[in-house]
Amino acid sequence: MGVVNNRGREVVVETEPGMEREVGGSGDPDGLGYIKQRGLHRRGGARRDWEDFQELLGTGRTSVSVGMSVGMSVDMSVSMRVSMRMSISTSMSTSMSMSVSMSVSMSVSMSVSMSVSMSVSMSVSISTSMSMSVSIITSMSMSEKHEGQHG
Repeated sequence: MGVVNNRGREVVVETEPGMEREVGGSGDPDGLGYIKQRGLHRRGGARRDWEDFQELLGTGRTSVSVGMSVGMSVDMSVSMRVSMRMSISTSMSTSMSMSVSMSVSMSVSMSVSMSVSMSVSMSVSISTSMSMSVSIITSMSMSEKHEGQHG
């Protein structure tokens, strides 16, 4: 769409889907308009950006992070030492001596640590209900018999 700026020149401004152009106000010093997200109301100054940020927060998501760390260290130590000495002498006054020494050292350390935690929770609920009804019905019947004498 064509927009005429403050200098009287027409400039073509294209917006992306979901965006719109608004012209004028303190956010548009050169009269070209500025691009904003459709549905957001831009206001002037630094307060405008803060209020737009608050509106965007309403469409945010909640994130949950779960962290787990596993550590393992290995330690092993081995030491070895080899020494050798050799001497040669003759029966004459000449003597010769040779000494050879060799030392080899190797260190490897290994340590294994494992921790196991187990929690068991058990809840048992027993409810006993007893109902007893006793009904006693007493019935008494009395009858009188009169005999007449006819004479």
